[in-house]
Amino acid sequence: MKYFIWFMTFLICHTSYGQNLSVELEPIEPVAGEIFQMNVTIETTSRAEPYISFDPGKSEVQGRRNIGTSVQTTIINGVVETKRITRYTYDLIVNEPGRLIIREINADIDGKVLKHERIETNVLRERKRPDKYFLRAEISKMKLFLGEGATVNYYLYFRVPVLGTEIRDFPKLNNFIKRFHMPPEQVETIEEAGVLYRRKLIYSARVYPEQVGTLEIDPLKIRLQYSMQSNNSSPFSGFGLSSRQSQVRNSQSDPLNIEVLPLPLDSMPKEFTGLIGRHSFSLNMRREKYLVNEPIEVKLEVSGPGALENLSPPTILQSKLLENFDTESEFEEIDKQRARKTFEYTYLARAPLNMDEKTLEFFYFDPIAKDYKSEKVRIPGMTVSGGGTDLSRLNTEENKTVGDDRGRSTTKSSPGKNLIAPYWSTSGPSSMLQTPFNFMNLFFGILLFCCCIFIGQQYIKKIKVHDDLEHYALEMKRHGITYRNVFNLFDSYRLAVGVDGQKFLDIIDELKLSEPEKKYFHSLLTQAEKESFKDSKEVLSLKFNKRYFDNLVKKLQQAIHESHSES
Repeated sequence: MKYFIWFMTFLICHTSYGQNLSVELEPIEPVAGEIFQMNVTIETTSRAEPYISFDPGKSEVQGRRNIGTSVQTTIINGVVETKRITRYTYDLIVNEPGRLIIREINADIDGKVLKHERIETNVLRERKRPDKYFLRAEISKMKLFLGEGATVNYYLYFRVPVLGTEIRDFPKLNNFIKRFHMPPEQVETIEEAGVLYRRKLIYSARVYPEQVGTLEIDPLKIRLQYSMQSNNSSPFSGFGLSSRQSQVRNSQSDPLNIEVLPLPLDSMPKEFTGLIGRHSFSLNMRREKYLVNEPIEVKLEVSGPGALENLSPPTILQSKLLENFDTESEFEEIDKQRARKTFEYTYLARAPLNMDEKTLEFFYFDPIAKDYKSEKVRIPGMTVSGGGTDLSRLNTEENKTVGDDRGRSTTKSSPGKNLIAPYWSTSGPSSMLQTPFNFMNLFFGILLFCCCIFIGQQYIKKIKVHDDLEHYALEMKRHGITYRNVFNLFDSYRLAVGVDGQKFLDIIDELKLSEPEKKYFHSLLTQAEKESFKDSKEVLSLKFNKRYFDNLVKKLQQAIHESHSES
């Protein structure tokens, strides 16, 4: 085994050192009786002319052409290496359809032999007919930067009269920001692989990748109805219903894989907006002079090809004396590639101030130059006047109060403020009974208060009774059944429903208990009555049945609730 590995290593090094041989057929599946090409490419460091040989199988060689030679020079570790790339084309023909095998493809260069594996292909009897229809997704760019926009169009190519299309499944386009467009009802003629087709846009979207790496443009699925045609019919006949038989088929486009590149981080400015492509920024401020507490409105408009959906409101005015309200934004599409986003800012100055003119710089990324560029926006100076006070005195002056001769107090706002001050009025107790209406209000208020107290007492009493029932049952579970706990349990029920003289056995019979439960509690009460003249702390012999006692307590609480409801 060791000698075999040495031999193979020697053979590979001897035949492939610094050299390469590649062979391709064009077309891959030739047609019988038509000339096709076998393209041979040789990469070598030798200047010698290669000798090419092969077994053409059942094909015949019609001629050979030298396409040309190119030279590539590389420097690796200080060593200069020159590589010559020579291309040859052989014209072949096969007269019969079937399987074609071309064997023993060799190239001899200065005694070194380059070998190529055999080539197998299928020779067609006649040229393949073009497809009657197919659906294809086409994107404007196959390589994008993160956040860069591209347009995806799903086209239907057809050579037969199309009677109708229906979308079965829309593309999800995950990991993309999407803007879907309504395609126009327009059909155009286009040549595809040498064949004339008619093409119709079925679906369109503007996409912005949100992840770096390879992302997939998933397929669109449609249901297609088309008219059957004979071979001699024109593929460009009119649309509409026909007397010919129609076919309904499902079709979908192939998925596309695009490469998403990251943005350069080293040169990314802090003021980068996240937008890709050239954008314009315009700012509009209605006036440059305002009064204190007068709304200051600023509008910023951004337009361009970027993903404006994700653009947050940039900071425009900054001051401790300015109160910034929620910024409103509006997004609209200009066309399929560009959009516009408008931000409307509202500020309120709480004191006089002066702001000088300044310039804001907005950065975007240029995918062509692969660099960050900026647009400058001028913010005019602004003056806020009025009020006659500064911010440090606002809180003290707004809360000053003055009194009038009738005992009323009013809050006095600081001068220049356009806010309405609150007004407080107080009156003595004697004014409550000055009118009959006030007297009636006082009477019904006291009556309502008393009713609330009574209802509350009844509710607290009811809760206490429920707690007592559960307490006595829990005591019997923990320490055993005693006469005292049995008596207290049923006596609490009698007091709650107001039947002081009712016997305990009658209470058991009135409750909706099962027969085993009634028999159990009859035995319990009978044993308790027999022990009534003994020590009440002695535990009865009957065992505590938790399920029976839980149901008993529940039935007693229901009976108490029904009794209170009737009363």
